[in-house]
Amino acid sequence: MHELTTPMIVSGAILILTFLGIFTEHLHGYNRAKFAMAGAGAIIIAGQIYGFYS
Repeated sequence: MHELTTPMIVSGAILILTFLGIFTEHLHGYNRAKFAMAGAGAIIIAGQIYGFYS
């Protein structure tokens, strides 16, 4: 079984937070596209920091 690394945990946390924002759109009133773009931006930044794309 694979061991969880810090980049895996960070990307998983970003994914979960993005999905929570998208699925609870009716509670906070923000458009789901804003959460999707924020999640994509966060993954790109985390990828640069942790070297996902090297």
